[in-house]
Amino acid sequence: MAKLNTMLGVLTALLAIAAAGLSYKLFQQRAMFVDRADRLASAVTGMVAALEKDSGMSLQEQVSFTPGDADSGTPGSGALSFTGYQSDPGGFDTALTAAQNLAGSVSEQRLKYADSLATVSTQLGMPEGMATGEDLANLADVSVADAALTAVLQLADAVNARDAAMIETLTAAARVVSSDFSPAALTSIRQESAEDGSVTLAGFASAQSLQNFENSVISLNTRCDDYGKTLVEGIERIKRYDWNTDPAMIQSADAYEGALLSLREDYNGLNDKLVELASVQAELQKKSEELAALGDEVDDLNFQLQQFTGGGTTTITTEGPVESKWNIMNLEGRILEVNRDWNFVIMDLGRSEQVTEEMEMIVARANNLVARVHISKVLGNISIGEVLPTIQMAEVQVGDRVIMPADFED
Repeated sequence: MAKLNTMLGVLTALLAIAAAGLSYKLFQQRAMFVDRADRLASAVTGMVAALEKDSGMSLQEQVSFTPGDADSGTPGSGALSFTGYQSDPGGFDTALTAAQNLAGSVSEQRLKYADSLATVSTQLGMPEGMATGEDLANLADVSVADAALTAVLQLADAVNARDAAMIETLTAAARVVSSDFSPAALTSIRQESAEDGSVTLAGFASAQSLQNFENSVISLNTRCDDYGKTLVEGIERIKRYDWNTDPAMIQSADAYEGALLSLREDYNGLNDKLVELASVQAELQKKSEELAALGDEVDDLNFQLQQFTGGGTTTITTEGPVESKWNIMNLEGRILEVNRDWNFVIMDLGRSEQVTEEMEMIVARANNLVARVHISKVLGNISIGEVLPTIQMAEVQVGDRVIMPADFED
């Protein structure tokens, strides 16, 4: 019996030692679990604070935790603390759910932002393969996301600079074409409010201003085309001038500057011709006056001769007697002078041969037709005529015969 009691005592002592060791071990494990739980709770509250920063949300009161002090024996507090879990398990679950929802919402927004940035970048001309949605949302390698975001910002700067340059260029061009153009309309975006109070962007208010600019450019282009056509028609109509300007160059965007330079030279040449014409006309007028004076003198001499001889047939007439020794249908003369620049000739037939203005005569050489002449000025013994281009077989020369055509009607 004594031995049994001794054995029981030893066994009890061993059990007590084992219980003490197990109790100490459990205390250590409990301290580790508490420390881990406190760290997790601190991490969750820290994550919530970071995720909701500047978001307009306020979950820190709902997802709360304050660590305890083991040395003083002060327990942790807040919805995520052990005491909070014990006193309000539903609040603990609600806090964890709120933290999870916040993380999910932030992740969803992050992906939407990444896709939206990628879409906008593509629409603005981002090179293919740069700044994709996957790159912008990459958290495994932050450098990839940073590089993609940098590319988006660089593209935005480039587009903004391009737009500013285009607006500046359009503004300058609008002044040139006198267009009713508003630069502010290209940067002013219209907003529309719905019945529920929401506001949507309805595009830039640039349509009317751009339409005004387009109309001004079209009008200017039409005027330029009309000017070009008029210049070409002018060249084609003045065929007797030897133009240096190629009409095809006038309406060519690449060659018109050379055509304008050539036109200036041609206009100077035309002006010289007009000055020369004025000089020739003055000289012709002088010669006409001299010839008229000579004709009058001849008329006077013929009259004196008639008075002296006592009458007879008039040999040279001005306007007077119809009787003449000349049969007008057999009239024949000669070309005295040819002016090719101004296309007129002088012939030795005048009023004395009953030649009148507006009459037409034939120029012949030997038995060949050369041209037809329209009489524009008649003096005493000479007349001036214009060579008709419609009937000109050869160049008129001094000495060519001038005869009355068979179709002449007195």
